[in-house]
Amino acid sequence: MTGRVLLGLLPKSAKVFGQVMFGGRNLLDLTETQFNEIRGREIAMIFQDPMTALNPVLTIGMQITEVLVRKLGMSGAAAENEAVRLLDQVRIPSSRARLRSFPHELSGGMRQRVVIAAGIATRPKLLIADEPTTALDVSVQAEILQLLTSLRKELGIAIILISHDFGVISRISDEVAVMYSGRIVERGPVRDIYHRPRHPYTQGLLRAIPRIDFTDEWMPTIEGVVPSAIELIRGCAFAPRCPRRRDECEATLPPLTLTDGRRLNACFNPVPLQ
Repeated sequence: MTGRVLLGLLPKSAKVFGQVMFGGRNLLDLTETQFNEIRGREIAMIFQDPMTALNPVLTIGMQITEVLVRKLGMSGAAAENEAVRLLDQVRIPSSRARLRSFPHELSGGMRQRVVIAAGIATRPKLLIADEPTTALDVSVQAEILQLLTSLRKELGIAIILISHDFGVISRISDEVAVMYSGRIVERGPVRDIYHRPRHPYTQGLLRAIPRIDFTDEWMPTIEGVVPSAIELIRGCAFAPRCPRRRDECEATLPPLTLTDGRRLNACFNPVPLQ
């Protein structure tokens, strides 16, 4: 949902408040015409499921060249040559032959590489990657993460990685924002958050990660359930599940405040630093 806000892809019934600053402009103030100039050109997105992100009745080549023709104004021949180069860049073998393939003829990892190729086709300033390794086996997952890391260095692209997998985040991210019930509860450099979590929810997530040396009978869990998206919550949404909650937590929404240098935290009773 947050990624769709950046691309202006929410339904007309949705209401967005605040500011979304990009390149010195508030994206929420743009008209649809102005947004179309940015969408897919300066900001691109890799959607979660490559099988549904790609059109099943169009060849891979048609779906990549369409981006190049519409956004960069390339001719058909130039767009095809560029599509071949992009497939080579994301390490798809026999790239020119693959332009004639349909999505169902490729493996899940290859389809994800195609989606990445289409995403970087216009050399955007920002690439939003929504769960780019979902449903991929561990070896293919590692290849996709290495590919994104390499592309970030080669092209100078900023990447927003959306994921529930802390291992994936630690591999590619410099900074992490932990969200609960649609709100950021902790934000800061990856190493600081991982080694010294301050918000009880972050601490609970990290404790629940399976470890090879874990010998207890029970895996650590966070008790309770996530609140409904339509439930009106006055205070902290995590309070009913929080072992460190106070009375004020359920009555007042804790603000996201700067703590410990570059870290932000939204908690009235954060975990002490160790």
